[in-house]
Amino acid sequence: MATINYEQYTKKDGTKLWVVKIRYRDDSTGRLKATTRRGFTTKKAAKIAAETLSIELPKVEKSKRYLDSNNMTLDKLFEIWWSSYEHTVEASTARTTKMLFKNHILNSLGSYLVTKLSVPIIQQWINAEMSQYVQYNKFANYLRSLLDLAVSMDIIPINPFHKIKIPHRSINIRTPKSKAWDSEDFIKFINTLMGPYRAQNEMGFTYLWIVAFTGMRRGEALALTWDDIDWDQMTISVNKAVKLSSEGNYVGVPKTVSGNRILRFDNMTYKVLVDWQTRANPEHRFMFSQKSSDKPVNLTRPEKWFHAAEQLANVPHVTGLHTLRHTFATLAIENGFTPKQVQYQLGHSDSAITMDIYTHITRRSSDDIGANFANKIDNKLN
Repeated sequence: MATINYEQYTKKDGTKLWVVKIRYRDDSTGRLKATTRRGFTTKKAAKIAAETLSIELPKVEKSKRYLDSNNMTLDKLFEIWWSSYEHTVEASTARTTKMLFKNHILNSLGSYLVTKLSVPIIQQWINAEMSQYVQYNKFANYLRSLLDLAVSMDIIPINPFHKIKIPHRSINIRTPKSKAWDSEDFIKFINTLMGPYRAQNEMGFTYLWIVAFTGMRRGEALALTWDDIDWDQMTISVNKAVKLSSEGNYVGVPKTVSGNRILRFDNMTYKVLVDWQTRANPEHRFMFSQKSSDKPVNLTRPEKWFHAAEQLANVPHVTGLHTLRHTFATLAIENGFTPKQVQYQLGHSDSAITMDIYTHITRRSSDDIGANFANKIDNKLN
């Protein structure tokens, strides 16, 4: 097993950088060896390189195939990086990241030899991504990290990415589109839920109602069990979420630590929950379970419920089911709740995340966001 040490050092010009010192055993000889990598701007970058090197260096000493600069393609480099990364994140995050790499980086650059990835090639790639995708900076950061790894493994002497110019979108390239309904459209949607939609789909109605009046994430609401309801205190405990992996749906932890929270609900939501409990399978723990087993319905089902209700209500299409979460936050702040309260309700790990999304909303103060928000809306319903 490799031993890793990190140290910060200062260059003559005053720049502070990190160095990694790794001691490992050569698989082919059994001897202890050591290697040093320096020049990392952050400790996090040093750790990423060290974690990969500690796994790959013993193999490299045996076969040398990974460090063969004549054969190392970006696809192969990604495999090395991926072998360490996939074990550090949730299965759903790993799946999304791998798909992002494949669709936006490897499909275009994967067959290139790392030593042949020149500044013009990378510049042309990032320009093309910028012209098509809003998240082009995210793709760029991933490619930069891969090439930093190549430098740390002595495959290339310098990272060509540091010489390219990241393009910036003009603020007039696209008109910002609201991700939330206004109160009029929201009331119209809720009235439709309570009327014609509920008559068609009681489970879908209950699920959409809970999301609309709590701001829960899709998977959080889908993972609710009846044990999560405190009927006396009128609260819901959010402590898990349905997620998607390459093997299908599974119940895991919430997206962030802040995702574990207790939310209050109002009298109308109390009645909605009681009504659904009388109709749901009494032998199932999950509130929104499959007919044949005590497992949550498929993660894609709520989106279908939402689109059916949206069309029935004849309200503007915005972003899909996530519209309810954005609308909850928007109307909550407009009705006097503070960003900090909305942060807790939504399970954001940082209030800055809340404000980044909803900076255009007037900020005032109030209490008991869960119940009070619903009460404000309840008064306007038919």
